[in-house]
Amino acid sequence: MALFPPLFPSIKVGLFKNRALLGAILLSLIVALCAVYLPQMNNLFGTTPLTILELLIVLILSSVGFIYLEISKHLRSKRLALTAD
Repeated sequence: MALFPPLFPSIKVGLFKNRALLGAILLSLIVALCAVYLPQMNNLFGTTPLTILELLIVLILSSVGFIYLEISKHLRSKRLALTAD
């Protein structure tokens, strides 16, 4: 269940209002980076460190869904505002 209805863009609702969600995201990012970049974790998980280019590709591709949803919510809220007038 979403915390905010999917109608409102995150920018209007506030990206940084949910501290628990931000903490969970930060913690998962730290754990993932440790699994990729710490030599002990490399041996444990069988990973190899990513290059800067590979890391940028992952960041861009993982952001595509968020950006798409935010644009669609923005357009939907604009459309509803026009029909309400």
